[in-house]
Amino acid sequence: MDTNDEQLNLKTVYDELASLGLLDGYLKAHMSEKMSTDQPFKDRMMRIFFQRSPLPVESLELFLLERMIEHMGYFLEYTKPWQKDPKH
Repeated sequence: MDTNDEQLNLKTVYDELASLGLLDGYLKAHMSEKMSTDQPFKDRMMRIFFQRSPLPVESLELFLLERMIEHMGYFLEYTKPWQKDPKH
C-alpha cells in the first residue's frame, strides 16, 4: 500500500483478516516464504497487525523486539566513547 492508499483509508483483505484475528494464520499458511524474503511486505504486514489486530500477535511482538534490539545495538555503538570515558 502506498501513501495515496493510506491517505484514502482503503482497506485491503489483509486489513480485514487482521481485524478478524486471522491474518497471522493466513500469512503462516500461505505467505511464509514472502514474509521471510520480502522485507517491505513484512513491514507492511506488521504495520497492519499493529493498526488492526484486536488480539496480541506473537509475530508482531517478535518483530518489534528484533527492531528494538537492532536500535539498541546502534545506540550502544554510538555511545561507546561516553561509556569508556564518563567525562567525555
